[in-house]
Amino acid sequence: MQQYHDWSDKRLKCELLSRVAQGALPYGQWGCVFANPELAPWPNLQRKAFCVWLPTLLDYVRREGDLHKLCREVERRELDCGPLSQLGFDLLDCCKAVLGLYTREEQIFLTDRRLQNVHGYLSSYDIHDQTVRSYDSRRQVVQVEKLSPDEYRAIMNQFYPQMVTNESMLLERLVHSEEGRRFHELYQAKLTAQELAKLAKGLEVFGGLHIDG
Repeated sequence: MQQYHDWSDKRLKCELLSRVAQGALPYGQWGCVFANPELAPWPNLQRKAFCVWLPTLLDYVRREGDLHKLCREVERRELDCGPLSQLGFDLLDCCKAVLGLYTREEQIFLTDRRLQNVHGYLSSYDIHDQTVRSYDSRRQVVQVEKLSPDEYRAIMNQFYPQMVTNESMLLERLVHSEEGRRFHELYQAKLTAQELAKLAKGLEVFGGLHIDG
């Protein structure tokens, strides 16, 4: 876990803003595709965008401990970052809620689809153990497991024979959920690139953050 006590005030504020941006901006890139009704005539595109985006929530949630530690240091120094800290935790809650819509196996499948779409990750799980992550909503933690090739294949075999149907079903679950609606509303109200740039300007970091998107 990162240590922050010897960081400058500006570096702390930059890190906090960057952390929130890392959790929010993927939705700006991909949500405008999979959650856009105007793109319904291109369901393949929407499914791919969804599969690329969903696993990014795991990256944000698994660093929850660092977020708490960072915000405690900001508070200890009495830096004017209260709204940004709260925004980071609001985003964390939304990420957890969305991940809670999906089972362990579904999350592992969606992560595999991300790897396939982004990296061309093919069938190395036929011969190698796989380290996988999934969010356990009961314990509220991201759990890390190492699966044997047989264990990993068993999960993939639940989904790949009807891949298109399963991807569509998992996407529809999000689009029609209260959790998905809350995430979208938080993003639109406070987490767009334009809103984050305003926060950066107010914090006097990055010279006024400029982000495309």
